[in-house]
Parts: sequence; C-alpha cells; structure tokens
Amino acid sequence: MNDEFVIRKHVQILADAGVDTLILYATNAFTYDNIWSKIDNIYMDMRSKLIRTPKFCFITWSYSKQTVRKLYENLYSQNLYRDLWYFWNDKPLIFANPYGFPSYLLNVFTIHESWAWTKDQECYGNGRNKWPWIDNYPQGRGLNEDGQFEQTCVSVAGHPLMNIGCSYDGPIQHEPEQINPMIGTYFFQQWEQALKIESLFIFVTGTIFFVDEFIQEYSRDIEPMLDDLCDIPSRNHPQYGNQGGQLIDYSQRNDLERMQIAENKLNWLFLNIASNYTTGWIGFDYLVDLGENQLKKNLNNTSHWQYQETITIINSGYNELHFALSYQSLHINKTRINLQFKWLSANCLYTFDSLNFIDKGDSAPNGKFTYTYMI
Repeated sequence: MNDEFVIRKHVQILADAGVDTLILYATNAFTYDNIWSKIDNIYMDMRSKLIRTPKFCFITWSYSKQTVRKLYENLYSQNLYRDLWYFWNDKPLIFANPYGFPSYLLNVFTIHESWAWTKDQECYGNGRNKWPWIDNYPQGRGLNEDGQFEQTCVSVAGHPLMNIGCSYDGPIQHEPEQINPMIGTYFFQQWEQALKIESLFIFVTGTIFFVDEFIQEYSRDIEPMLDDLCDIPSRNHPQYGNQGGQLIDYSQRNDLERMQIAENKLNWLFLNIASNYTTGWIGFDYLVDLGENQLKKNLNNTSHWQYQETITIINSGYNELHFALSYQSLHINKTRINLQFKWLSANCLYTFDSLNFIDKGDSAPNGKFTYTYMI
C-alpha cells in the first residue's frame, strides 16, 4: 500500500468511523519501512491541515524479537512520527511474543501477544497479556498481565478453514443460494458481542488482501469496493502486480474546506442538497447543479433529475461560492425544518453511484454522511 490517493481516502473513512489506531502488519518478519513511512508522512501532512487521522502501532509474530528490534532502531529510537504513536499504559503499544526480549525493549513498549482464537488454544493459555486479533462468536476477552479484561476483537468472517463466512448466523452457515455477504450478519453479531462486554479496546479485522478467497462470502476485507471483486480505483498508480497499466482518476476539482447554511425571512443560503432519508436518490430530493446553475428535483427515487429553476449566484470569490434558494423552491415548512445537505466536487457527477462520495473528487462530509440543519 503506497498509493497516496487510496491512503488519503482510507484515512477519511477510518477517522469518520472513530478508529483510534491502525495496526500495521509485520507478522512475517518484514517491517515494510517504505510503507509505514509513506503512510505516516501523509498522516502528518493531513494533521497539519487539521484533518483527523488515526495513530498507529504494529503487530508482529514470526521472528518477533528481531522484528520489534528493527522497528525500534528505525522508528521509535529516532523519535520519528511520535505524535502518531498509539500509547497504551503510557508506552507505545506493540503486539509481539516477548519471550527473550532484551530489557530495553520491554521497558519501551506495552507488549501484548496477539494470535487467533481464545477457546481451547494452547497459545492463549490463561489469557494474560493476550489480545486475540480474531475469535469465533461469541468472542472471548483479552487480558492484561494482572488478568483484568481489556480487549476483544471483531471480524467480518472467520479464519482460515472454518466454514464461517459473512452470512454466518450464530451456529449456522447458510447454503450458497442463501448467503448475502453484503448484509454482514456475522460482522453485526461480532460487534453486538464486543459492545455487550464493554471492551476498552476492540481489534477490528481486517484489510488483508491475500486472504480474500474466491468469493466475497469468505473475505475479511472491509475496504469499500465497486463490486464483489474489484477494489476502488486509485488516482494514478500501477495496477496490482504492475499489470494492465496505470489506474488513473482525475475527478478531483476542489478541496472542500467549509460548508455553511444560514436563514432569513425569505431565503435559505446554503451549499448543496436538501434531503431526507426516505425519498429521493439515497435520501436526496434535490440536486444543486453548479455546472448548469440549476436546481433539479429527483424523479421517483431514481438517479434521474428534472429541472426546477435557475440558481442565482449571490457572491462568488476566488475560493468561495454562495447561492440562495427559496422556501418555496424546496417546499419547506417554515415552522419546522429538518434539512440534510451535502457537497460533492467532482468531474463525474452524473454517474450517480453512491460510492462516488468516497472514491471521486471531494465530498463534504465524507462518504454517505450528511450535515443536518434543524430549527
């Protein structure tokens, strides 16, 4: 993962979801220094622009001592990206098997061992200092060295040979003709259990491309996708394995910074779409098309829009755009208003795929979120 466009899009999604830390993968004795340094440089740049990002820590397994020592030498001992380190009990958190670690590493890190499953597993033992990264429903508990409950995990599907897919429902894995991985039944159950036991730390698995099996049902990849196989396109980056040329996306037009809405006796002054969640295209009833300076109304909850009126631009500066719409135009009740609105700046507006709010141009707020104005 060294595609800057995808990294930036991912961090927006993760930050909006309330993710506190990435757990960077280093379980096979590779530390991927060029990757974590690129991610961290991008995160620091985003933070300098007041954009929220998660922090980071690492998970190791094979040759754990050597891997952690390399991370210490190349990153932590040099105090690089300290503002992005994820701390637990006042030390940077790292997942490792601490057997044979020198004292200086034991003093630097809060170390928890992480492997799969808690039930009938020799590696889990009594659970002390063990934080599993995956567990069958209902998930067990990860403990600290004093035996106190701290952590549990949530995954989209099982690992690796069990017949537990995205549609797994309690003890039942449905027949192939009954599965529906897009509903995420197993993911929901895992979250329900994690929230029920009130864990301090929830380890969500995951986004590992090489365990994507041949159908979506048994994939644990939670990255947004265009369909059940293809990942979102990047801006200008070699395709996987450098095959098939570049993946190019030129949809970005503007970097949206501030969206505001105001009201007076006659007019609304706001940016973008009036909406509710039961009608229109994914909830949007009106489209403000600034390419044509038109207000358009959604037709029959489809992706088709009909001209309503011409929009008057009230004030347009170098990097500002203001316009007004009347109550009458939007059929708004003046005494009770609940208005959702959203802005999308992209060159591909008329594809009308809701995924475009994630992978095209810039949207505010991110993804499928909306701003809400109520009086």
